[in-house]
Amino acid sequence: LTMGEGDAALVTMNLDGGDSQLFYDGAGYEWGAVFSPDMRYLIFSSDSPGEDELFLYEVETGTVHQLTNDSGMYADWITYNVG
Repeated sequence: LTMGEGDAALVTMNLDGGDSQLFYDGAGYEWGAVFSPDMRYLIFSSDSPGEDELFLYEVETGTVHQLTNDSGMYADWITYNVG
């Protein structure tokens, strides 16, 4: 979701665009968010440190952890079943 000033925040909404709710609004331009398969985490890119880096958002606590320090973009989850 763009704020019209070059910044963007992460929101959730219905497929028809209704019922949008602010999910996370950091200090920079947040984009490319992907939920973990269990919906407990959200990984996304943000330029808040000065260049794009990857961040992990814990849904239950709202805690954010920076994952990369030397440029990171285009996060995704890899899952598989054992057995």
